This record gives sequence, C-alpha cells and structure tokens, in this order.
Amino acid sequence: MQYAYKQEERKRVMTKSFVVLTASFRPKGNSAQLADLLISDLAKKGCAVKRFDTAFLRLTGCHHCDRCYQTGKACVFDDDFNPIADAIDKADAIVFVTPLYWYSWPSSIKNVIDRFYALYCGKHLFKGKKAALIAVCGDEAKEDPFQGLVYSFDKSIKLMEGELAGHLLYYGMPSVEVSAFDFSPQKETRVIVNGKADRV
Repeated sequence: MQYAYKQEERKRVMTKSFVVLTASFRPKGNSAQLADLLISDLAKKGCAVKRFDTAFLRLTGCHHCDRCYQTGKACVFDDDFNPIADAIDKADAIVFVTPLYWYSWPSSIKNVIDRFYALYCGKHLFKGKKAALIAVCGDEAKEDPFQGLVYSFDKSIKLMEGELAGHLLYYGMPSVEVSAFDFSPQKETRVIVNGKADRV
C-alpha cells in the first residue's frame, strides 16, 4: 500500500509537457502574443513547453506517398515536421494557437495537420494526450466565424484519438500589434470558452 501511494504521488508531481503550435505570420500579432502569455503561464506552473512557430519553419504539405516511418522518422521528406512529430509523441498535451484565415487554418499550420497522416498511419496517435484550440479573428461572435475551424479541429483530434480539452476563441480582435492591446473580455473583444478549456 505504501509503495502504491508513493507511485501515485510521483505521478501527481511529474512535470507535464506541452507542445504549442502557432500559425501567425506576424511575430507580434494577436495569436502570437496569446501564445507568449500561455507559455509564460505554463512555465510558472512548472510545465515543460516546446513551441513551434509553423509560419517560420520549412514545412511542405503531405505528398500522400504512403512511405511514413520507412526511414525511422515520421516523414520521408525530412523537413521541420519531423521534430514536431517527435515532440508530440513525448508530450502530454498539444495546444494550437492560430488566427482565422478565411474561416479556416492558415496554410502553415494546415501543412502540419495534413501531415498528421504520417502519425495516423504509423499508429502514433494522441491517446492519453489533451488538445486545445486558441483562435482569434476580427469578426463578431454573432457571425459564428469559427464554425469551420472548430469542426476541423474537433474531427482531427477525435480521429487521432486525443482528448478534446476545449476551445478558447477571441472575437472582434483588431489587426494591430498587440503589445498595447488588452486581452481582457470587453465589448466585442471577448472570450468564448467552449467545452472544458480550463482542464488543459
């Protein structure tokens, strides 16, 4: 009994590891700075974080060549996707932080999601991992602009057998450098939390 207790206590205090995938092409844009805030908060809680700014990485789309893991790496096209795949394999949770482009994903992070095909085919699924979406847009909430993005996210995580932790959605964000912008909920710039985002 004492051994079992110690094992449970050890599990409780183990550091959680996060992979944060950003998509913004603006280093000081709205979503990029939200990622900064998230990572700062996670670090204060003792979490280990690996951040990948997909807009500035060498990433192509999936070639659907079906040669996944034949070289020992997730993808035979050895670009910046393979370090992302390795980090996700070892992580407890994945957070996608993105602006909304034409009611969907920016191309940079969409290339990463498309190449999850390698992880799927190689049985490197998201079992036991939580996944959360943080997204920003300039549209008002009443237009329901995030519908397509959230649907894509939810279906993708479900297919990869991950646990949906929730969505943190910011509406009515001005296209400005956010260093002087207040992220607190106010007017149309407010936070809508769906699901259980506080569980990430």
